[in-house]
Amino acid sequence: MPMHVNDFMRISKALESSYQRLASENMLDNHECVERMNAARDEYTKAMLYATLLDDEIIHITKN
Repeated sequence: MPMHVNDFMRISKALESSYQRLASENMLDNHECVERMNAARDEYTKAMLYATLLDDEIIHITKN
């Protein structure tokens, strides 16, 4: 079952919370941690864009 925008919004809140927790623990001074968080954010962004496109296609198909 594909994930859609609403699913990704919930995931987004959890990711942001985790990122803020890491920042508050001063773990972002660690270069490897920063790289991993940035890579995870990039992958999430790609998945979010894909889910948005799927939702748009479903809406378009439903309207026709």
